[in-house]
Amino acid sequence: MTESGMKIRALTVGVLQTNCYILADDKTKECAVIDPGDEAERILSAAQGYKVKYVILTHGHFDHFEAAEEIREKTGAQTLIDRLDYDLLLSGGESGALLMKDSLTPKIDGFIKDGDELTLGTLKLKIMSTPGHTQGSCVIICDKVIFSGDTLFLESYGRCDLTGGSEEDMRKSLLKLSELPGDYTVLPGHGDRTYLSYERRFNPLMSL
Repeated sequence: MTESGMKIRALTVGVLQTNCYILADDKTKECAVIDPGDEAERILSAAQGYKVKYVILTHGHFDHFEAAEEIREKTGAQTLIDRLDYDLLLSGGESGALLMKDSLTPKIDGFIKDGDELTLGTLKLKIMSTPGHTQGSCVIICDKVIFSGDTLFLESYGRCDLTGGSEEDMRKSLLKLSELPGDYTVLPGHGDRTYLSYERRFNPLMSL
């Protein structure tokens, strides 16, 4: 998938079938790995030819970060997460504490927050805080693409009954997304891609 100088590669990884995305600037050959949930070698193979500048976690659940530390160690990338999910990550990422080794918990190089903008070659990545699935959930917006983590799915949204979850916060976050002008391709943390225009009409929380 390419728009202007942007290239996106998608991989589905791990036991929970998490979507990991490699977002690259094809002009400068820099890339970011978003939500590396597992299978580090496969992700690194897909990123060959690019310099991994960032590993960005949309939230602190284990199925979105299990390969992050190996990628960080092998590429020198900066691993980033919202500070509000840092304790969740350190705890093993909810149920992941039972499934993963402590050594796989990634080291964090910096924190991201609502309104931050990251530079990736010629691309600009905007961070939007979207609590609801967890306190520190966020989405990443680049051009007309939203990497929505476990906030927004096709005709659905992330569960709100885990630690830090809130359906009221999720409702507010989806409303904030719905108010973005124009249309966007939505690349979620699980399942198929969708479009913001479609979700405005058919998502059970967004269409209320």
